[in-house]
Amino acid sequence: MKQSVTIGIGDLSPSDHHDLFQAPYLRSLEGAGARYRILTWTEDPTVIRDYVADSDGILLPGGDDVEPRLYGEDRLPECESSLPARDSFEMALLREAAKQRKPVFGICRGLQIMNVFRGGSLWQDISSQIASDPPHPIAQHGQMPVRLHSVHIIPGSRLADVLNTDSLDVNSAHHQAIKELGNGLIASAYSEDDIVEAFESVSGPFFCAVQWHPEWLFPSEDAAALFQAFVDACRRSSDEM
Repeated sequence: MKQSVTIGIGDLSPSDHHDLFQAPYLRSLEGAGARYRILTWTEDPTVIRDYVADSDGILLPGGDDVEPRLYGEDRLPECESSLPARDSFEMALLREAAKQRKPVFGICRGLQIMNVFRGGSLWQDISSQIASDPPHPIAQHGQMPVRLHSVHIIPGSRLADVLNTDSLDVNSAHHQAIKELGNGLIASAYSEDDIVEAFESVSGPFFCAVQWHPEWLFPSEDAAALFQAFVDACRRSSDEM
């Protein structure tokens, strides 16, 4: 069995404070026994191919809104900033990861871009498009909210097996959410207001995502379990290749 696992993590947006927002992802991966490399945005298909080939798995982190045109919608006034360069890079990264059959784990925006990649759509702004109680706020002034609401975890899902529970209190820092699930995806957790909080692929390599931010909850038992499950899936996948 391969001992060393390297995770490629997509770079954050320039507007994000890297020391504050990137460090929790890196600590969580290290805590699960993985090494990491930051994947700088690029349009070069050869570089993207090599990024994926040199990684045992891909982690897509949080950040700006996904451009609505990617899922066939016009932008609403409530939709916030998007970065075409990041959207284009992460979509290309996902295509290459699928081609090379590498595991992918998404967090917050990562969940959203993965859903769009699979042909799904998003609510551009929860509060203006659907009634929502409890709230799903945006992080303010560099502060990530503590556990704000509970999610129901679907029995029999991969997520239920990983967390060994049917409910979990999570943090929340988003104003967009899944509207229609993408092809081959099933919801593995819902919030109390029926928003999809996690999904997983029904077949193929590990392709799972959560809407909350486990990296800010690490090293809690549930957060550690999520990162460990991803790293273990990457290790198994690498052994099979």
